[in-house]
Amino acid sequence: MFVMSGRVQVLLSLGGADTEASKRLRTYGPGSIVGEMGFFSGEPRSADVVAEVATEVLCITRERHTDIENLHPGLARALHRHIINTLSRRVRLANDEIRLLL
Repeated sequence: MFVMSGRVQVLLSLGGADTEASKRLRTYGPGSIVGEMGFFSGEPRSADVVAEVATEVLCITRERHTDIENLHPGLARALHRHIINTLSRRVRLANDEIRLLL
């Protein structure tokens, strides 16, 4: 999902299926991408994304993503590069946070 306007928070569940305890990991605003890990891996999501305020998002289905790759390869490359850069920044930030905890 691409956050077009508004603000979303990423929540990590802290308990089992019988508890609703969670920890806010991040807040993202316009221009941010969320949900990319599950989208590309096909695995269940690792966290929940919840709107903090009225929010507009753009969702791309796997079918539409395939269409973009086939019909607009330049756009697909730019999209992939943007997602890779986003993930790289997030891993670097996570590593920095882990370093502070050690």
